[in-house]
Amino acid sequence: MAPDEHSRMHYFDKAVGEAVKVLYFYAMDGSTAASEVRENLRTFNKGDTDWIHASYRDLVTIPFAELARKGDTGEIERRVGGQFKQYYDGENPNAGIAGFRSYMRAFTEARKDLLGEVPEEKYKDDWKASCKATNEVNTQFEKLNTALDELAAAVKEARDVARDCKGDQDCLEAAITEWNRALECARVVDGPEE
Repeated sequence: MAPDEHSRMHYFDKAVGEAVKVLYFYAMDGSTAASEVRENLRTFNKGDTDWIHASYRDLVTIPFAELARKGDTGEIERRVGGQFKQYYDGENPNAGIAGFRSYMRAFTEARKDLLGEVPEEKYKDDWKASCKATNEVNTQFEKLNTALDELAAAVKEARDVARDCKGDQDCLEAAITEWNRALECARVVDGPEE
C-alpha cells in the first residue's frame, strides 16, 4: 500500500457516511427509494464490517514465522485455518464475508429502486446527488470485495503450503513468504490509519 493511500475500509466507510448524509435530504422530500437506501446504509452501522477489523487484529497477532520455524504446523492449522473459516471462507454461510456480501446484495436491490425513481424537476439535483453517492458506495464495495478475495486466497495459500510441508524447513520458509503476502493483503483491506 502506497504511503499516501488509505485502506479499502477507510474509503468504504467514508462512502457509506457520505451517502447517508446525502440521502437524508432526498428522503426528507418523501422519496421512498431514498428512505429505503438510507435505512439500509444506516442500519448497516458498521456492524457488518466489524469482522473485518477483528480479522485484521487477529491476523497480525499470529506468530506464523515463529510457528513455522518450530515446525508447529498443528498450531498454524488451528489458528490460521480457524481464521480462514471464521472470516474468509465463502463456502461457510456463517463466515464474516458471507454476511457482508448478503448485506451488500440488499443494498444493491435498494439502490436499483433509487436509480429507477426519476423524480419531478424540483427534486432532480437531490436525486442526482443521491445516485452519485450510492454509486460511490458500490464502487468502494467492489474494490473492498476484490481486496477481501485476495486476502482470503493468500491466507488459504499460507495455511495450505504449511500443511503440505510435512516439516520440511525450506518448504516452511516458502509458507512464511505466503504469510507475509497475506499480511500485506490485510494491510490493503484494513491497515492501521496514520
